[in-house]
Amino acid sequence: MPTFLTNRKMNRALAARVEASVRGRPHRRDSSAARRIVSLARLALVLCVFFSIYTVLTLRRSEQREPEPSSTRPGGAQTKSARPADGGTAVTR
Repeated sequence: MPTFLTNRKMNRALAARVEASVRGRPHRRDSSAARRIVSLARLALVLCVFFSIYTVLTLRRSEQREPEPSSTRPGGAQTKSARPADGGTAVTR
């Protein structure tokens, strides 16, 4: 919000310093660069959190999909192979 302490004829740098003084904040020239750095740091933090959640969920899912040694096959059909003594084929139930 502008104040009555500045006008159009004043130097821009002086007007900015006066406005900053009225607001109670120091005038920074590189505030846009600092904002970019802060926004990039926040983005990196959010991406790290999402990547961590994705990794945990992927590991849990892969642990759940690992079949037990005597478990069913992926198709859901249980198979039992029996080899007859005469060298016949396997029997599927």
